[in-house]
Amino acid sequence: MNSSIIGRQPTGDRPRWRRSRAAVAGASFAAASVLVSVPGAVTGSVPANASALAISSQPAAVTSYTVTVSTRSGRLGKYLTGTSGRTLYVWLADPIKKSVCTGKCATIWWPVLGRAKAAGEVAPSALGAIVRADGRTQVTYHGRPLYYFSGDKSRGATAGQGSNRFGARWYAVSSAGTPIKVAPKPVTITTTTGVLGTYLTDAAGRTLYLWEADRKGRSACGGACAAAWPPVVGLPRAGGAVAAAGLGTSTRSDGKQQVTYDGHPLYYFSFETGAGSTAGQGSAGFGAYWWVVSPAGTPITG
Repeated sequence: MNSSIIGRQPTGDRPRWRRSRAAVAGASFAAASVLVSVPGAVTGSVPANASALAISSQPAAVTSYTVTVSTRSGRLGKYLTGTSGRTLYVWLADPIKKSVCTGKCATIWWPVLGRAKAAGEVAPSALGAIVRADGRTQVTYHGRPLYYFSGDKSRGATAGQGSNRFGARWYAVSSAGTPIKVAPKPVTITTTTGVLGTYLTDAAGRTLYLWEADRKGRSACGGACAAAWPPVVGLPRAGGAVAAAGLGTSTRSDGKQQVTYDGHPLYYFSFETGAGSTAGQGSAGFGAYWWVVSPAGTPITG
C-alpha cells in the first residue's frame, strides 16, 4: 500500500476486483455493484465506486473490508499492528467487549472497523467484534476494542503509547492481549567458552538454556517450571559469537517478551549462582531435557 496514506484513517485491507474499461465507462453509480473476493475475507457486495471512497473515512456501507491483525517488533517489544502496519491500541476506559470512545474521542482514536483475520503471532480465536453505537463493527482482541491513533504518521509508530487523552491511558497491545505498559529492557546475549565448548550466556556470564519440550518458538514452561527455569526476557542484542539474525522474541502468556535464539526460547536455571555455572545441563526437570545452547542455535548435549 502506498506510504502516502499513513496518517489518514485506514479502511481495512482494500478489496480487489476486475472491471473492463468499457464496464467502468458505462457503469451507473445508482445501479452498479461489484462482487468482492479477497482471500481469507468475507465475500459481499460493495458500491461500484468503492475504489474512489475517501480513505479518510470508513463508510458504514462497506462491510467486506478485512483488517489483517499481525505483529511487529520495535522498542515496545512485539505488538499488534493492523492495516499498513499501523500500531493498534487499547483504551483502559473501555469495558470488555464495549467501546466508550465516541464523539471527539473517535476522531482522534480511530476504531478499527471491519472484519479481522490473524497473521504473525496473533491468535485467530482471540479476534472478535462488537457493534458500536452507530451500527458499525469494531474489531476486538481478547475482548478489548482496538483503535488506531491519528497521530501515528508511519508504519510501526507508537506516538499514542501511554497517552492519557480522554481520561484514561492508551497502550499498544501484546499478542497475549495485554496492554504494554512498560517497554522491555535490552538484554545482551553473548557467548563464553568452557568445558562444554562455546555456549550462550548473558552479559553477566549466566548460562542460558533451551528446553526440549518447547515447540514452534513458544514456551511451554510456566508456573513452577518458570520459577525453577526463569525465562530470559527483554529486547535482545547480540554479543560474542551470537548471530544477531538468530535472535528474536516470543510473547509469553503474561505479555512479557521472552528472548529466543534460532527459534528456541531461552532460560536461566534458578539454582545457579554466578557466572560460568552449568549445573542445569542435562536436567530432565518437568519432563524434558534442558541443554546449553551453541552459537549455531543447537543444543550441546555432551
